[in-house]
Amino acid sequence: MMNKNVRLCAMLLASVLVLGACGQAGEDSLQDTSTDTEVSETKESEDNGGTYEITGLVGEPTDYSDDSNWMFHDDSAEHDVDLFYIYPTVVDDEEKPDIADINDESMRQWAKLAFVKSGRPFSDYTNVYAPFYRQTNLKKAMELTAKEYEEYNMQEQRTDIYAALDYYFENCNNGRPFILAGHSQGACMIKIVLSDYMRTHPEYLDRMVAAYVMGFSVTEDWLADNPHIRFAEGETDTGVVISWNTEGPDNSGTNLVIHENAISINPINWKRDDTPAAVEENRGSLIIDTENMTSEVGEGIADATINLERGTVVCTTCTEYEAYENLFGNQGLHGHDCDLYYENIRENGLMRIASYFGKLEQYENEQVKVISHRGANAYAPENTMSAFLKAYELGADGFETDVQLTKDGELVICHNYSIDGLSDGKGLIRDLTLEELKQYDFGVTYGDGTEFAGERISTLAEVLDECKDFDILNIELKAPVERDDTYITKVADTIRDSGVMDKVIVSGFDHSLLKELKEYNPDIRVGTLILPNFTGALSFDVADCIPGDKVLTDLTVDDIVLPDDVDRNEILSMGVEADSAEEVVLELCHQLGAMYTGSNWAECSEQISLQADLTQYIDSLEFKPDYAHPYYATIIRHPEVIDEMHSRGIGVNVWTTNDEEILKAVYSLGVDGVITDAPDLALELLDIR
Repeated sequence: MMNKNVRLCAMLLASVLVLGACGQAGEDSLQDTSTDTEVSETKESEDNGGTYEITGLVGEPTDYSDDSNWMFHDDSAEHDVDLFYIYPTVVDDEEKPDIADINDESMRQWAKLAFVKSGRPFSDYTNVYAPFYRQTNLKKAMELTAKEYEEYNMQEQRTDIYAALDYYFENCNNGRPFILAGHSQGACMIKIVLSDYMRTHPEYLDRMVAAYVMGFSVTEDWLADNPHIRFAEGETDTGVVISWNTEGPDNSGTNLVIHENAISINPINWKRDDTPAAVEENRGSLIIDTENMTSEVGEGIADATINLERGTVVCTTCTEYEAYENLFGNQGLHGHDCDLYYENIRENGLMRIASYFGKLEQYENEQVKVISHRGANAYAPENTMSAFLKAYELGADGFETDVQLTKDGELVICHNYSIDGLSDGKGLIRDLTLEELKQYDFGVTYGDGTEFAGERISTLAEVLDECKDFDILNIELKAPVERDDTYITKVADTIRDSGVMDKVIVSGFDHSLLKELKEYNPDIRVGTLILPNFTGALSFDVADCIPGDKVLTDLTVDDIVLPDDVDRNEILSMGVEADSAEEVVLELCHQLGAMYTGSNWAECSEQISLQADLTQYIDSLEFKPDYAHPYYATIIRHPEVIDEMHSRGIGVNVWTTNDEEILKAVYSLGVDGVITDAPDLALELLDIR
């Protein structure tokens, strides 16, 4: 049912939220199909001595061979799974009949808007079929008890839904698996379909991926009376019913949709017990902007904990309670059952589909993002446009690159502070202008120097513009050795103006810069890079390799002296581009020195030693990162960090691994992404190319 507040939002959104991708049917007026005729039907069923009789159908059914009687009727059928959707109550008018006419133009418009909240989560991966139907007027529902309301919907309402299902299965479905979904009155209708229609059609029920009975009660008694129906036990079981009703922590009074002995599943963690799911675990809520008449998926705003006694989902972080206290109680959140948990619902549908097809492992693998380190640097000069485009050609989800400031304040892409060895030029980037840098060839040092000859350094703006088709653009901040107050604002403004800000992750080892970026533009996602030597991943102490009293940024390669028992291959595998283990250690020291200007090793170590306990360190930050980017060995040694980060709503992308066995290991642990120099290998192991 749609309360007045929700209906107001829907009215304001009318011109912008109707989806065109689902094959909207026409809306020509039809003849009056209402009649007092009762219809009965007998079907074969294994659950009732061989037969089960459908009785009490009222009136002649609506003609669903007429496309105008479908809100959505997807003739393209490009997906492997269908969605059969039934909309909630959208008629609330005491001057209209208790059962609204299917030709009611207002009802048809409101129905399309209701789909945005409770049907659209499934629509980008299913073929959508949604009939218009004669439905119960809210004014009538207000006179009924919960039990009476469910029984009342067995009249013309059920007659229409059954006729639509008959037409759908006989003419549209073609044997595909399907999802049933509906909210409020739509969910009540699906519950009736499950107990009655599907009992006579076990051949259809066998193809049901799941039934989302959102915003209406499923009870233990009802399940006992319908042994052919199972309630979901987790997030991936199929052929099950999924249901919850949302309310505040102190809801009281009558609630039309909550029955005695009701049961719910948590729409965030998909558990049946009272394990709380924090708001940080919410993957995204549908945010409705009534001022600008738009809606979009934003940050999750709702937590969820099951009240086992009431059989409801309790949300403590949203207080937009219903206007109709006599229907939903003083803290009812019935109108928000779907939009509060929008992205979790969307992803859950995908998981159950994957599980239905026996491809859950493949689905989980597909969620791991492959991020090509400095572009496809095994095939093209690192951090060049050619390397980025090659990464796309290989199938990488994104790439990681580095940005720093030139002498004249421009943002260019390069990892090293110096262009020595990367081009035919020499010098520090901070000492050269963009015009000077553009004169040098960044392709001549790769391979035999001919294949990429003429490759020029790119600006951040050029890369963001050229690489819009990637899903992830990971921009690493290279902290200026000499602080520049314009660095962060320039990076943030360039990302904002690029049009791909939603694809960007800004990472960095200098977390003070990330804090500054978040304060300047909180909508830009950030990832905290964590160095391995502060998380127990290295078998030696860097302090034994360098002068303890020398400023880190003043160190040269001659200052690095590695003990004889140090594993040089371990150092060379750390993802730092260099010709020797000494140069890798030097680069790490320079990075640290840039974070803490003027500091020696002891001073830096004191400042960042807290990173040894990654979870404690992340919690101590004055900003919340969107991602943690630890060294892969940290996660292998401390896999519990992944769940700890995920429980806080923080993703985990590990760097930098190119080894087959290590890639398999981090995949199995449930990381969100891998940063790698071998994107082709990483994709091959995921088997998703």
